[in-house]
Amino acid sequence: MTFVGNKALSPLLPKSISAILAPVMMPIAWGRFSSMKRLFARLDVGLLLVILLSGFAAMPLLLQPQGLPNGSDVLYHAYRAAMMDRAWTLGDIFPRWADALYYGYGAPLWHFYAPLSYYLTSLMSRLFALDALGAIRALVLLSYFSMGIGMYFFSKRTAGRLAGVLSAIAYLFAPYVFFTLPYARGAYPELLSLALFPWVMWRFTLLLITNSRRDTALAALCLFLLIISHNLMAVVLTLLLLAYLFWQTMATMSITARQQWKRALQPHLQPHLRALLAMALAIGLSAYFWLPILLEANTVHLENLTAGAQLDYRNFFVWPDVLFGFAPLPDAGAINGLRPVTILGLPQWLFALTGLVGAIWLILQGVRSGQRRKPALYTAIFFAICGLICILLTLPLSASVWDAIKPLQYLQFPWRLLGPAAFALAFLVGMNAHWLQKLSRPSWQTGAIATVVTLVLVFAAPLFHVEEWRYTDLDTSVAAYHDSEVAGIQIGTTFTDEYRPADVQTRPGPQPDLLADYADGYPVDRAHAPEGVDVFAVASSPTSNDWQTRADEVFTMEVYTFYWPGWVAAVDGGQVPVTPSPNHGFITFEVPAGQHDVSVYLTATVPRLIANLISILTIIAFFAVMRFLPAGASAPATDPMSARQRAAVLLGGLVALALVLLFLPEPSVFWLNTAPGRAPAGQEVRYTFMADTGDGEAELARVVGYDLGSTTYSPGNTVRIAIYWQGRRDDYDVNFSSFVHIGEPDVPPLAQADKLHPGGYAMRDWWSPQGYIYDPYEIKLPDDMPAGEYTLFVGLYICELAPAGECGNGYRPEVFDVDDASVGDTLPLTTITIR
Repeated sequence: MTFVGNKALSPLLPKSISAILAPVMMPIAWGRFSSMKRLFARLDVGLLLVILLSGFAAMPLLLQPQGLPNGSDVLYHAYRAAMMDRAWTLGDIFPRWADALYYGYGAPLWHFYAPLSYYLTSLMSRLFALDALGAIRALVLLSYFSMGIGMYFFSKRTAGRLAGVLSAIAYLFAPYVFFTLPYARGAYPELLSLALFPWVMWRFTLLLITNSRRDTALAALCLFLLIISHNLMAVVLTLLLLAYLFWQTMATMSITARQQWKRALQPHLQPHLRALLAMALAIGLSAYFWLPILLEANTVHLENLTAGAQLDYRNFFVWPDVLFGFAPLPDAGAINGLRPVTILGLPQWLFALTGLVGAIWLILQGVRSGQRRKPALYTAIFFAICGLICILLTLPLSASVWDAIKPLQYLQFPWRLLGPAAFALAFLVGMNAHWLQKLSRPSWQTGAIATVVTLVLVFAAPLFHVEEWRYTDLDTSVAAYHDSEVAGIQIGTTFTDEYRPADVQTRPGPQPDLLADYADGYPVDRAHAPEGVDVFAVASSPTSNDWQTRADEVFTMEVYTFYWPGWVAAVDGGQVPVTPSPNHGFITFEVPAGQHDVSVYLTATVPRLIANLISILTIIAFFAVMRFLPAGASAPATDPMSARQRAAVLLGGLVALALVLLFLPEPSVFWLNTAPGRAPAGQEVRYTFMADTGDGEAELARVVGYDLGSTTYSPGNTVRIAIYWQGRRDDYDVNFSSFVHIGEPDVPPLAQADKLHPGGYAMRDWWSPQGYIYDPYEIKLPDDMPAGEYTLFVGLYICELAPAGECGNGYRPEVFDVDDASVGDTLPLTTITIR
């Protein structure tokens, strides 16, 4: 039989034809085989594994067909995403003013808050016909893949492909990043910033290697995106990048100094100067965003970010027993089971330590042998230092540092630094690749790699089940948003009211006609004029209004838009002075008698013009860099993963997948299943709160247990106590607030903590007899608190049921013990000793 490249066809062909085709078909067949072989050789299997693992990380989201869970910030971002999409629809691509906020009076939200997340949600809404919730889901998916792939590229470039895979896994499945940001908090811009940071580090690392114009441009673009992704994390991560570049520069100077100081120093430092150029380009490109914030910070109430007691950074440190603890098991008996997890994962801690120790050992070996070690080993020391600093700043022992460094306080939550710490630990986990590859027995290497992968994933397994998937369908129309503002839920899409213009001293109530106008869509008539004045709306947009007026005498026109620098008024085309109205801060100006064309519109102030000009000039400089800088060198290829290493990662992933699936059924045998009326931990008790909310006295709620870490304290310590509540009704007409007081009976408390909603969950919306509400408190004791024994009092109160104008301590339900004996309107739960 003559071979023609296909044995199946050969018998079907005459010998003469086979003989003719053989010389033609054999090269084609061999060429196809060679092409496939080359393609497979070029294929980055490590990248494919990371892509699969990124999809695995997104499993909690993908298993839900639609919607988002009940994260604390979900509604804020969903409404903002809808508002940005609406601005795009109206032709405002880079808005500064959000006109629908504050009952339609508007606020400069987009001027002060990083916009990238909302640019992306608006883009995805248009590309894939998604609503606001669907666009945010797409943003979370994008963040997971960006996080994994970016971390792989960065760690691969510095320490090899196996290191890239291990680092990506450790970063993706760090509980704070994997669970708390996208689900428990719904902090999507912060998640996006942490997803972009590995790309920034990768591109700047490549730039230090290649000194190329392409990497200069890409590094600048990545950093630009990071800066406009999240205000606070952008500052922290940019400082971390700057420290990284400084470390690399010092390392380069140290090596050069030992070799050829005078002749070699300048060429070696050129990439580092190019990195500074890339940073400058990124800062210039983003000037349109950050510069007006700095120059116009006093035009809104940014001081509210640190003024509220509920956002005091002292209340948001991470305790060591929590930080180094396990991920909590899901509990079918918990009503508020979706709680932030402020841990980084025990495997991440363990393998970061082994990676660091291995790097130091290899460095010392190199010193003894006189061999130059890989720069990644020294980079491991840098990230160990950075991770340690971030971790220390999350702990209560760093309170004095936070007190002394005022800018730190704008972070609000010390545990925000867990994100950068997770990145540092993930890099150190990747450093294990150096010693894993040196294991003498292949089976040991396979087992060790599979163990790392399995443990990281399995310790995150309890978090794959995300509870309280509440927002499966959300009306994000302007009318629905205004309904939520009227209900007091989403006023200004912020908790601290920081974007309210500075001239608005007292927030006015809603105007029904204006709300109705917004509900009907544009045009929206925001004019308010005295009786006898005729005002005809001509046109309107989010940042402008045009009217025709007719009056017999001069009058003051009021526009239901908050004044903010940049708003101007014009009569017949000529600008007239604008005055904010007293207290409410509405735009007001004088209009002469007669018939006139009147306009109000938002213009750019001098700081905004300067910022825009800087960004425009930087765009020109950016293209000049692309045109005139030297092309530079190419980055050297990294060693591929061996077949054994790939198999080990895949094996670990499959084992972990099997174990993770055990946590997904609801409820799983691995879950807790606390029965109604019981507490999952701590001391079980039973105290019933009786209240008359309009239908006669009946059971309101019950304390079924508490968890007190210690009973002995010193002055200045923090008492940590968790109360377990059980609702006693299926329907609530009112919402009670809660308190924990520390002191003695019948005297003012020496320390206390109050909550608007116990456990952060309103009675009217969430409480029922079918489960418990977990309600934690942290109460700092006075530094001069006398020694002695004190009682912890727990109670509920509401002003709505107290006599009109006489709230005082509010209406407090009466408390009964297990024997139905009254203990008063405050529960003496337990005692502590102060020494």
